[in-house]
Amino acid sequence: AVQLDFGKSIVTNRFVSDEMKDAFPETLKIALISILISLFISFLMGIYSAYYEKKFLDKFFFILTSLMIVSPSFLLGPILLLLFAVKFPLFPVSESHLLAGFTLSIPFSAYSSRVLRAPLLEERRKGYFIHSIEKGNSKIKSFFVHLFPNSLPPFIQINGLQFGGLLT
Repeated sequence: AVQLDFGKSIVTNRFVSDEMKDAFPETLKIALISILISLFISFLMGIYSAYYEKKFLDKFFFILTSLMIVSPSFLLGPILLLLFAVKFPLFPVSESHLLAGFTLSIPFSAYSSRVLRAPLLEERRKGYFIHSIEKGNSKIKSFFVHLFPNSLPPFIQINGLQFGGLLT
């Protein structure tokens, strides 16, 4: 049977389960901040990229998300810390949940924006969207009333998985 006895820490000589209980609230705060920032950024970039497909900013967001996806957090974190806590002191050097959340949200928001953009473009080519516009609805109304809700399931699934990953 599973006992979940992780033993004692070599460093602190405390039970690992106690260490995990102490660290979990801070981890949860940073994960929530990160996922909220990620949702905000990915909504903006994903919706804009799908609505204005093949325009300048769509191509720019593609390049930007490519760079954001491959940027490792362990490298990006110290750079952002030096920039926003030392050079331009907007955040405290220690205990900055917002800066840590922002650092973790960068690759997640890039991936999420692409996950949102792809089904939006797929749904955009379906007959019901074209029919909605032909019936006299505006393009923006048809986009948000018909396309957006139908494109959310993969976006929600991916962000749920990413939130679980942030907690580990």
